[in-house]
Amino acid sequence: MKTNLSIYTMKTETLPKIEWIKVSELTNLENNPRYIKDDRFQKLCDGLTQSPELFLMRPCLVNEREGKLVVYAGNMRLKAAKTLKWKEVPCIVSELPIEKEKELTIRDNVELGNFDWDIIANEFADLNLADFGLDVPNFDLTDYSEKNKEVDIDSLETELTISLKYTQDDYDFVIEKLSKLGGSKEKIIFNLIQNA
Repeated sequence: MKTNLSIYTMKTETLPKIEWIKVSELTNLENNPRYIKDDRFQKLCDGLTQSPELFLMRPCLVNEREGKLVVYAGNMRLKAAKTLKWKEVPCIVSELPIEKEKELTIRDNVELGNFDWDIIANEFADLNLADFGLDVPNFDLTDYSEKNKEVDIDSLETELTISLKYTQDDYDFVIEKLSKLGGSKEKIIFNLIQNA
């Protein structure tokens, strides 16, 4: 059953039907703008092996055109299924104009959300998230509780040193320009910042 996605609504009876299609009958998108590197591809294969139900929840999106079943979303999962020697995969087949196919190819792959790392750390810390393909930042977990006590500001120095790094050519240029402005380098920079 083919679904015309331009007319389907959120009514249950019109939702697209998932079909199981032989991998050999599917064609990867010829100019797929997405690619996957070896280590991440292995994680995808491992993930599908450990949780194959995820594929059913995110089936390949297929456009029937020119007598071919072209996968426009889910090409990496299809590649993984082939590597894993799966015979068939879940798909939603439709007939779309090529412009709509291109649009949905991009929209399906755009990552708009962000992770809340506090929630990840507190609610998902028991999982090996890197195995799922999640790039977990390396957070500094140093305990600063002793260092965050009230600071006696009277003991702080009243001068601040700013260190700037330049290439030799840039340094020579800056020194030349500062010398034309007159005054100490510190006073010139202070005036420039104050007037910015």
